[in-house]
Amino acid sequence: MEMTKEDLQRFIERSREAQKIAKAYCIVVLQEIGHPVEFDWESSDAPSIDSTHFDDDVTDCYIEKVWLDKGLIKVNLYAYYIGDRREDIDLADECNVDYVDLLSYLIDEL
Repeated sequence: MEMTKEDLQRFIERSREAQKIAKAYCIVVLQEIGHPVEFDWESSDAPSIDSTHFDDDVTDCYIEKVWLDKGLIKVNLYAYYIGDRREDIDLADECNVDYVDLLSYLIDEL
């Protein structure tokens, strides 16, 4: 497969745009659901993210619960390696959130 630097740049731009669109879809789906969605992290049936809200480093954690609050996607997080929780976190404050992955979990609730 032959590709140019411009091809790769277009791919990166499309990927970033897809994440923005997925975030907007998450908001629409959460509005349609109309209540907080809880995930079964104990069965590994929950989206996971890297959070900056635990200690001094990024921490792997599951999203236990997600809801919409005045247009913001809010979550409760469980850091399974350290056994700690954080609640009422604005998901936009986290790093590298995969909104496409979150959306795949949310559509199961429709």
